[in-house]
Amino acid sequence: DGVAKVSERRVYEDRGVTDEDGTGPWFTTELRPVTDKLEYDADGLPSNYKLHKYSDNATYPQVQVVWNKTEDSNIGCGFATDGNTAWYATASGKVVSLNLKNGSTLWTRKFDGKIYSTPAVAENTLVFTCTDGYIYALNALNGNTMWEFSVGKAVASPAIKDGAVYIGNGVGSFWCLNLKDGKKNWSYTG
Repeated sequence: DGVAKVSERRVYEDRGVTDEDGTGPWFTTELRPVTDKLEYDADGLPSNYKLHKYSDNATYPQVQVVWNKTEDSNIGCGFATDGNTAWYATASGKVVSLNLKNGSTLWTRKFDGKIYSTPAVAENTLVFTCTDGYIYALNALNGNTMWEFSVGKAVASPAIKDGAVYIGNGVGSFWCLNLKDGKKNWSYTG
């Protein structure tokens, strides 16, 4: 009906149901009509979007494609690299290790949740978080699990420094984990 309404609902433990509190909406706003008249090109980008199109490659002849790779889902994170190998994750829960020279896949692993965390790598250990509520550490050479640490909620991208993994989440918790075994060095909640 073109209107967005926000009301409070209450949970009754004895009945196990939710119910409006009877005060009605505490916020109401009229929705504006959609005015987006964009047309999209073959790459799925708005036709008037000037950046990040393959056709732009012709404008810069000094830039050449060395290799390319297509994934089964979005890549919602950055890449980790040691200069020879790159690691990234996909929204479908896959972690991929690539040879940077030729783009060949060295190994892949599939996890139960989506992965939006940019992995961090140090000492042949790849660390990332997953929406299944775990921080994972894999052997960067073969993808085998070294350890996992349960945090219950998805957390941000990790940083590694001097044998420690530092990572936080959006609800005020922060951890420092041992890179080798995933044991908690310390944590902070506040």
